[in-house]
Amino acid sequence: MELTTEICVYSNWDGNEVADRAKRLKNDIKAFAKMRNCAFWTEGSDKDSTHCIVVRSFMGDIESGLYIENARIEKTVFGWCNEVAALCKDDPDEGDGEFEHKTMRVEICDLENDGGLQVICYDKKGEDMGIRVLPIYKPLEIESEAEDGE
Repeated sequence: MELTTEICVYSNWDGNEVADRAKRLKNDIKAFAKMRNCAFWTEGSDKDSTHCIVVRSFMGDIESGLYIENARIEKTVFGWCNEVAALCKDDPDEGDGEFEHKTMRVEICDLENDGGLQVICYDKKGEDMGIRVLPIYKPLEIESEAEDGE
């Protein structure tokens, strides 16, 4: 399932208006997660999943990943939404003068059979930035070389 929305920020807006747009985007993402029953989003909702991986991308390339507790998902996603809103404010691509703005198409979708979700924002040139939240349902087992007897 996919939800398509948008974020639009004018370059002359103050910090409160920009923060409001970021909060709206975060609320859309959170509503989608609840609608798709992404139970890992809320702390304590799924005892098998206490942590997740958050992966960020820019222009189609994966940039970084972060291992976090599920209780920090909303705060982490909100931080990313603030970055999207700030990019829109600082890099307008439409209008002139007080009407300069940037609108990004936002696609929110669940990752079929994986239980996670992804959010990708596209500007009018097709350049994108994204975030993916991937739940972890069992501990990672990492063998060291010392355990292998090598």
